[in-house]
Amino acid sequence: MGKPVKPRTNLLLDLGLFSLALVHLTAALTVNVILHHAGPAYQSWHRVLGFTGVLLALVIATHLLFHLPWIKVQFRQAWQSRSQTHTASRRAGPR
Repeated sequence: MGKPVKPRTNLLLDLGLFSLALVHLTAALTVNVILHHAGPAYQSWHRVLGFTGVLLALVIATHLLFHLPWIKVQFRQAWQSRSQTHTASRRAGPR
């Protein structure tokens, strides 16, 4: 497996993700609820909405890459558990 992610790095990533989500939500509400017309304020908030959307996607992808070893282990354990349950039920025969 790769190097484990330091708790400080994970915390900073999570705080960045949370902050970006709040800014994105604020921009989405401002664009869709408060500003209905295409004025300069609408265009500025729409630009913020697009920018934070791209940043959110990048931070989420980074977060998933940092935790990829853990994700692989979880899928492997779930698959093994599923195949063991399936094998045990076939051995038991029909009910």
